[in-house]
Amino acid sequence: MKKLIWLLKKNPYISMALMSMTHINLGLILSQSSAYWWQWGITILFILIVAKIFAFPWFVVKTIVYDWLKSDVGSFFTAMVFSFFMIVILSVFDVFSYGFLIILTNALVRLEIQDFRLTQFQEFFSLATIGLVSLLMGVGMFYLLP
Repeated sequence: MKKLIWLLKKNPYISMALMSMTHINLGLILSQSSAYWWQWGITILFILIVAKIFAFPWFVVKTIVYDWLKSDVGSFFTAMVFSFFMIVILSVFDVFSYGFLIILTNALVRLEIQDFRLTQFQEFFSLATIGLVSLLMGVGMFYLLP
């Protein structure tokens, strides 16, 4: 077990490979289900938003969480929206699990690339590039492989 932990700490490319496999799988699933153009757009927007959240974490915390939850109206609205989304999540858990897996793998890669001392824009570019290229690889695998 200690050797496995040492290998994971020594080699950050394992987490990048996990992130790539997750996005490739998502691209394959969207291609197999003949997704509409707006579903592709929402997926690409989701990948970019998750990359932005993990690349600029303090900006997101300060502007969205801190400023929004200062007021009672913001807190009430947040609780209502959160409750609604929990109902939606529970009713379509299979779709939510793919999104949650993308969030988790992005977080893992973000933790690994902190050692590289990249700027926030470089981190965003890295996360977005890995996600979008892997998504396109999944689409290519669907059309090129029988």
